[in-house]
Amino acid sequence: MPRWPDSASAWHRRQRRHPVIATPMVMARAFGLLFSAGGLLVSLAALVPHNQAASLGTLYVVAGVAVVVGTALLLCGDRLRRAAFNPLVSLGVLLLGVGAHTSGGGAPAISILCCNVFVAAVVFFFSRWWVVVHLLSAVASCIGVTWADGDTQRWAGLVVAAIVVIIGYLQHWLMRLADQTDVDTLTGLHNRRGFDRYLRAAVDKARLTGQPLTLALLDLDRFSLVNLTGGHAAGDAVLQTVATVLREVVGPDHAIARFGGDEFALLLGCGEEEAAAVVEQVRAALPQHACSAGVTTWQAGESASLLVGRADAGLYRAKKDGGSRVVVERTRRSPVAVELRAAVETGALDVHYQPVVDLRTGVVVGMEALARWRSSSYPGITPDQFIAIAERDDCIHALGHHVLRKSCSDAAWMQDATGVALRLNVNVSGLELMSSRYLHGVQDVLASTGWPAEQLVLEVTESVLVPDAVHAVNLLKQLRALGVRVAIDDFGTGYSSLSRLDDLPRDFLKLDRAFVSTLQRGEPVPAVLTAIAALSKALTIEVIAEGVEDDYQAETLAELGYPMAQGYYYGRPMPATELVALLGRTTSDVATPV
Repeated sequence: MPRWPDSASAWHRRQRRHPVIATPMVMARAFGLLFSAGGLLVSLAALVPHNQAASLGTLYVVAGVAVVVGTALLLCGDRLRRAAFNPLVSLGVLLLGVGAHTSGGGAPAISILCCNVFVAAVVFFFSRWWVVVHLLSAVASCIGVTWADGDTQRWAGLVVAAIVVIIGYLQHWLMRLADQTDVDTLTGLHNRRGFDRYLRAAVDKARLTGQPLTLALLDLDRFSLVNLTGGHAAGDAVLQTVATVLREVVGPDHAIARFGGDEFALLLGCGEEEAAAVVEQVRAALPQHACSAGVTTWQAGESASLLVGRADAGLYRAKKDGGSRVVVERTRRSPVAVELRAAVETGALDVHYQPVVDLRTGVVVGMEALARWRSSSYPGITPDQFIAIAERDDCIHALGHHVLRKSCSDAAWMQDATGVALRLNVNVSGLELMSSRYLHGVQDVLASTGWPAEQLVLEVTESVLVPDAVHAVNLLKQLRALGVRVAIDDFGTGYSSLSRLDDLPRDFLKLDRAFVSTLQRGEPVPAVLTAIAALSKALTIEVIAEGVEDDYQAETLAELGYPMAQGYYYGRPMPATELVALLGRTTSDVATPV
């Protein structure tokens, strides 16, 4: 077993010699452009008037070789290893030296030697010692070619050589400083910024070449426990271990990044199945640190952000299903997923509302918005089923936004129609909370519909708020700062931890219907219901009991001190117009909601 800290230190030493952007793809593109440009400039030098000593044939041969090499590098240079680019620098210096020597001296020779500045343009790709070697070879070429052409030519060669050295050193220094902004200092991998830049370039290349491109996002399971039990030093050591394993398993020809926290990204030039096999190798090499992963392949016409979003969806499903697994997000949608997406885009997806009642007064104080959809191809599909399809097929963001906008619009209409102050509860998927666009989407809906933020409650299942869900928790805190309130749904059925209730962003708890169903006439009241009621009072958290189906359950919950409830006893999910009627107002003189 290798000593991970030592290995990580060795990687940092290698990283200081080679910048992150020194990949075959980037180097091939840079070298290809410079060789092609150099060849064209040499051919231009052959066109100006020359003395009798000039060898035009040799000049054209030099120019042709440079253009051919440049074109080859642009087409397939990314297949070369990084070490192969060192001889290419020497080849470029040699071609410029031969071209200058055969140009007959004078201005054409100096013009060609000035192209050695191209060497200075690429030295930041190499280690410090190779920088010295390449710059010295350019200096030797400039001085050697001009040495026999008189004092004027010698001084011109010295000036060109000095310019090459100065520009090369500054280029190397400045680009290394800039390169550090794309590197994660702890692991030596790309950071999110560096990886995003590399990913966009890889997608652009895939559009041209049609080569496969697969993204895998990995996340350590229960990583927060490592920091909690061993401190941040132990957490850093684990992250270095993972980075080292990724480099050993994936190899140098693929991009690896630390996205942030304990999330890593791999960009592989292969298909989904092969990429999934690579991820399984990584998981097998980390027996003490379980991890989950989402894998997906780029498809023609897709943007880099869409690729990342689909891999995120796969990672979310892997974590939601218990973790320690790899989920491949297929790019080919099922027929029911295609129909569902069309329903969302055309507005055919409906929203019904189930009333929430104040147990002390029996008055309706709010409603929960619930998506409803009747599929023509699959008439028996349930809401839970089509929500799962939306999450799997990258439709949940559009579906969630549609439900939020329509429910806020309907709620504003119902409140105006009845004169009753209402609270609107809307369910949020964990995938929506992983999107950086969700906060802006909520703000946009509230502004366009006029629904007050203080009367919007976002319901989040407690499984979304596991200790590792840092982004989701932070996003909910930002929403609460806007006035939006948060309810933890299905409380008591998943990852409940009473010690975390003080830390979680929450205003309400929704007691799962499984607890309410234990209330039966003639039987003792379950102690857990009494305990939860006492806990909510102690923590000043309002609890909404779900699944109330008869008067006995409603009365018992009220006696225990539960403030609110919902269930079939008060009403099934219904259209907005029916809820208005339930609130005691006719709709004969009220416009239909938009």
